[in-house]
Order: sequence, then structure tokens, then C-alpha cells
Amino acid sequence: MEQVAIQTKTFETNDITKLLQAIDKDIPYELESLVYYPYYLFEYKIKAKGLMRLKGHIGCTIDAISGRGAMIDQKPSLYEGEIHLQNALRPKLAMEAAIKKADEYLFHTASLKLKFLTMPKVELVNREIFYRPYWIVTPVDKNGTATKLIVDAVSGTYHPI
Repeated sequence: MEQVAIQTKTFETNDITKLLQAIDKDIPYELESLVYYPYYLFEYKIKAKGLMRLKGHIGCTIDAISGRGAMIDQKPSLYEGEIHLQNALRPKLAMEAAIKKADEYLFHTASLKLKFLTMPKVELVNREIFYRPYWIVTPVDKNGTATKLIVDAVSGTYHPI
């Protein structure tokens, strides 16, 4: 067991079953396990002159395995909890490499979306790794050809694996 920051689930066991059965009520679904995927969270203080004066905080996440970045509207709801190591994917990206990717991603995204008159002043104010929960679900198919699904326990989105 390891103590880590975990993103709060929106969809619990019963919610996942109801969500999937709303799509096809004739197929029973078996929840196999809950797995945790690692992300880095970065929060920056930003100050810039543009068409409008920009001052405040901006955040992004970096996928700790693929290195892909995403801007966030609000900080995810996290809590400290214990997870079994066998249920968590291990980060492939070290924190320092993730900081570099976050800086590049932030400047690239900001330069595309915002028009600055001067280079923005950006200061990293928070960084942490957290784990997002995903359910592994197997539809119990009558033909025995079940395709497993991975269901995001925060957003409820799913896709075959």
C-alpha cells in the first residue's frame, strides 16, 4: 500500500452499472477492479499584458506516462488515500521532466489562445502527482466474446480496451 493523492470519484460501483445498463439493459456488467492512472498537476501564477490585462492562476496536468498536457479549468478534487501498488500504473515521466513539459505546454497553449503584448510572467506555485481512478468492466456477453471497458470514475466516459 502506498499513501498518495487521489482524485475523488464521481461514479461509484452502482453508478457505473446503471450508466452502462442505460446503454444496453440486456447485458449484465461485471466490475473487475479499480485502477489508478498517474498525472502531474501544475499550478502557475501568471501576469501578462495583452488586449486585456491578465493576472491570476492557470493550471495544467501532464499525463505521467505519455507526457501529454491538458489545461484545466479548476483544480481537481483530491484527497490523501492508500492504494495497492498492483492497482496503480507507475509514472514513466519524472517530476523534473514533467515540469519542463508543463512549461512548454503552457506557453504553447497560451500563445495560441491569448494575444500578449509582452511576454507573460509565470511562476510555478504548486506541483504534485495524483492518481485518477478508472473502473475495469467486463460485459457478460452471451456469446462469450466480451470486450473489456475502461470507465473513468470521475467523468463516466468509457472505451474498449
